[in-house]
Parts: sequence; structure tokens; C-alpha cells
Amino acid sequence: FTSPIRRYPDLIVHRALLAHIGAAEPVALEPSELAQMAEHSSSRERLAARIERRGDDVCLAFLLQDVLFERGWGEPFRGEVVGMIEGGVFVRFGDVFEGLLPARRLGRERFELDRLAVAMIGLSSGRRIRLGDAIDVTVSSVDRARGRSLLDRGPAAEA
Repeated sequence: FTSPIRRYPDLIVHRALLAHIGAAEPVALEPSELAQMAEHSSSRERLAARIERRGDDVCLAFLLQDVLFERGWGEPFRGEVVGMIEGGVFVRFGDVFEGLLPARRLGRERFELDRLAVAMIGLSSGRRIRLGDAIDVTVSSVDRARGRSLLDRGPAAEA
């Protein structure tokens, strides 16, 4: 199934191409109109993709809460660091879930994002947490309405 938002620009292009090679009636659109339609279609597609991702995030938050009720809130997950911002690291865990592990919860020392945004570096120890690193986490909260989860370091975490 292809989204109607994606099919409409294809339809316009196919009609214009067929008209250009003489296989269909001429398209009554000026090039400036096509440019405007293309920009409008592209902006609508980007908006639809954002809404779809947000819907996925909300559904996954509801699913995560169900999983936590079954297995227990304190049970750790093995995860992988998949993103970083100044305020913490994003961890993918449980195969499909993702959450934010705030920098203040990475350990007892202060961590800062390196200049390439691929590692959090402990200021006193120099310890690094890099993209792709395995990390144990527990879920501290789930905001179902916003489709977000907040994480803590797992019990095996270094102090």
C-alpha cells in the first residue's frame, strides 16, 4: 500500500510524461504550477512522515508500559547507544523501544558531549560512552501521550 500523499505527485508526473510523448491529452499545467504543486506535495509528505513517526512512538510507549507491567519496572534491559545530545544519550532496548538516558544519570561524574557528537566523556575519568556501545538500562518513566521514555543506568552500571 502506498500513501495517497505519495501517489498524487507520481500521478501528475506520469500524466505530464505521457502528454510530452504524445500518448495522452496535454496537461493543462504551467511549469510554475508544477513547481508549486511539487513543493506543496513535498511539505505534506514530510508532515505526514512526522505524524506517522509520532504515532509509532505513542504506540510503542503504550506497548512498553504493558511490557513493564508484565516483567517488572526494575528489570534491566540490554540496550545500545543510538544517539546523543548535550543532555544525554538515546538508547535502543528491547528490540523496538528507545529512550533517553540523561547525562546526569550516566555515573557519579559529569559527562559532556564531545565535539563530534559521537561520545559522552567523563570529565574526571575520561571514560567514554560511544555510539554503538552496549549499555544496561532500566525504565524510570513512560510518557505515553508524548511517546517518550526516560531511562536510568542498569544495576550493573559502574558507579
